[in-house]
Amino acid sequence: MIGTIDTINISNTSRDAFDADFSNLIINEIKIVNAGNDCVDLSSGDYSIKYANLFNCRDKAISVGEKSQLILGSTKISESNIGLASKDSSFISVDNVKAISVVTCFSAYNKKQEFWGGKISIKKHNCKPDQIIVEKASLIEVIL
Repeated sequence: MIGTIDTINISNTSRDAFDADFSNLIINEIKIVNAGNDCVDLSSGDYSIKYANLFNCRDKAISVGEKSQLILGSTKISESNIGLASKDSSFISVDNVKAISVVTCFSAYNKKQEFWGGKISIKKHNCKPDQIIVEKASLIEVIL
Protein backbone atom coordinates (compact mmCIF):
# COMPACT_ATOMS: atom_id res chain seq x y z
CA MET A 1 0.00 0.00 0.00
CA ILE A 2 1.22 3.49 -0.83
CA GLY A 3 -0.46 6.60 0.52
CA THR A 4 -1.23 9.07 3.27
CA ILE A 5 -3.59 8.51 6.18
CA ASP A 6 -4.78 11.56 8.10
CA THR A 7 -5.98 9.98 11.36
CA ILE A 8 -6.10 6.47 12.84
CA ASN A 9 -8.01 5.77 16.08
CA ILE A 10 -8.06 2.22 17.42
CA SER A 11 -9.12 0.90 20.81
CA ASN A 12 -9.57 -2.39 22.63
CA THR A 13 -7.94 -4.95 20.33
CA SER A 14 -6.95 -8.46 21.38
CA ARG A 15 -3.86 -8.58 19.10
CA ASP A 16 -1.76 -6.00 17.19
CA ALA A 17 -3.79 -2.83 16.79
CA PHE A 18 -2.24 -1.52 13.54
CA ASP A 19 -0.14 -3.82 11.34
CA ALA A 20 1.35 -2.80 7.97
CA ASP A 21 3.66 -4.84 5.74
CA PHE A 22 5.29 -4.03 2.39
CA SER A 23 3.94 -0.46 2.43
CA ASN A 24 5.00 3.13 1.94
CA LEU A 25 2.78 5.13 4.29
CA ILE A 26 2.62 8.59 5.80
CA ILE A 27 0.39 8.77 8.88
CA ASN A 28 -0.37 12.22 10.26
CA GLU A 29 -1.82 11.06 13.59
CA ILE A 30 -2.34 7.70 15.25
CA LYS A 31 -4.02 7.10 18.61
CA ILE A 32 -4.28 3.62 20.07
CA VAL A 33 -5.70 2.55 23.43
CA ASN A 34 -5.54 -1.01 24.82
CA ALA A 35 -3.81 -3.37 22.40
CA GLY A 36 -3.48 -7.04 23.31
CA ASN A 37 -0.02 -7.18 21.66
CA ASP A 38 1.76 -4.37 19.72
CA CYS A 39 0.06 -1.04 19.18
CA VAL A 40 1.89 -0.45 15.87
CA ASP A 41 3.69 -3.24 13.96
CA LEU A 42 5.51 -2.25 10.75
CA SER A 43 7.64 -4.39 8.46
CA SER A 44 9.27 -4.39 5.02
CA GLY A 45 8.52 -0.79 4.07
CA ASP A 46 9.02 2.94 4.52
CA TYR A 47 6.82 4.69 7.05
CA SER A 48 6.35 8.14 8.55
CA ILE A 49 4.22 8.93 11.60
CA LYS A 50 4.00 12.61 12.52
CA TYR A 51 2.24 12.18 15.89
CA ALA A 52 1.53 9.04 17.92
CA ASN A 53 -0.31 8.65 21.23
CA LEU A 54 -0.15 5.01 22.36
CA PHE A 55 -1.65 3.79 25.64
CA ASN A 56 -1.58 0.33 27.21
CA CYS A 57 0.21 -1.68 24.55
CA ARG A 58 0.67 -5.11 26.10
CA ASP A 59 3.95 -5.79 24.23
CA LYS A 60 5.51 -3.02 22.09
CA ALA A 61 4.14 0.45 21.44
CA ILE A 62 5.93 0.53 18.06
CA SER A 63 7.70 -2.46 16.50
CA VAL A 64 9.66 -2.00 13.26
CA GLY A 65 11.25 -4.96 11.48
CA GLU A 66 12.50 -6.63 8.30
CA LYS A 67 14.42 -3.82 6.56
CA SER A 68 11.92 -1.08 7.38
CA GLN A 69 12.46 2.60 7.95
CA LEU A 70 10.29 4.73 10.25
CA ILE A 71 10.50 8.51 10.59
CA LEU A 72 8.67 9.35 13.81
CA GLY A 73 7.69 12.80 15.04
CA SER A 74 6.31 13.51 18.51
CA THR A 75 5.35 10.33 20.37
CA LYS A 76 3.68 9.70 23.73
CA ILE A 77 3.80 6.14 25.06
CA SER A 78 2.04 5.20 28.29
CA GLU A 79 1.80 1.91 30.18
CA SER A 80 3.54 -0.39 27.71
CA ASN A 81 6.14 -3.13 28.06
CA ILE A 82 8.46 -1.78 25.32
CA GLY A 83 8.27 1.69 23.77
CA LEU A 84 10.18 1.50 20.47
CA ALA A 85 11.69 -1.69 19.06
CA SER A 86 13.86 -1.80 15.94
CA LYS A 87 14.92 -5.21 14.72
CA ASP A 88 16.15 -7.09 11.69
CA SER A 89 17.96 -4.41 9.64
CA SER A 90 15.41 -1.70 10.44
CA PHE A 91 15.90 1.96 11.35
CA ILE A 92 13.80 4.33 13.47
CA SER A 93 14.50 8.08 13.52
CA VAL A 94 12.50 9.83 16.23
CA ASP A 95 12.19 13.51 17.15
CA ASN A 96 10.66 13.32 20.62
CA VAL A 97 9.49 10.47 22.87
CA LYS A 98 7.65 10.96 26.16
CA ALA A 99 7.41 7.63 27.97
CA ILE A 100 5.26 7.11 31.05
CA SER A 101 5.18 3.77 32.92
CA VAL A 102 7.18 1.93 30.26
CA VAL A 103 9.45 -0.98 31.28
CA THR A 104 11.87 -0.67 28.31
CA CYS A 105 11.87 2.58 26.33
CA PHE A 106 14.10 1.54 23.42
CA SER A 107 15.21 -1.87 22.21
CA ALA A 108 17.38 -2.64 19.16
CA TYR A 109 18.15 -6.24 18.30
CA ASN A 110 18.33 -9.03 15.76
CA LYS A 111 15.56 -11.64 15.72
CA LYS A 112 15.90 -13.41 12.35
CA GLN A 113 19.26 -14.75 11.19
CA GLU A 114 18.95 -13.43 7.64
CA PHE A 115 19.03 -9.80 8.91
CA TRP A 116 21.35 -7.53 10.90
CA GLY A 117 20.33 -5.79 14.10
CA GLY A 118 18.23 -2.66 14.47
CA LYS A 119 19.05 1.02 14.81
CA ILE A 120 17.26 3.83 16.64
CA SER A 121 18.28 7.49 16.39
CA ILE A 122 16.63 9.79 18.97
CA LYS A 123 16.67 13.56 19.30
CA LYS A 124 14.78 13.98 22.61
CA HIS A 125 13.44 11.57 25.23
CA ASN A 126 12.75 11.24 28.96
CA CYS A 127 13.98 7.64 29.42
CA LYS A 128 16.57 6.40 31.91
CA PRO A 129 19.72 4.54 30.80
CA ASP A 130 18.49 1.27 32.35
CA GLN A 131 15.40 1.44 30.09
CA ILE A 132 17.51 1.07 26.93
CA ILE A 133 18.51 -2.35 25.53
CA VAL A 134 21.00 -2.68 22.67
CA GLU A 135 22.04 -6.11 21.47
CA LYS A 136 25.00 -7.12 19.27
CA ALA A 137 25.07 -5.63 15.75
CA SER A 138 22.53 -2.95 16.80
CA LEU A 139 22.73 0.73 17.73
CA ILE A 140 20.75 3.26 19.73
CA GLU A 141 22.02 6.82 19.52
CA VAL A 142 20.90 10.13 20.97
CA ILE A 143 21.56 13.06 18.65
CA LEU A 144 22.07 16.36 20.40
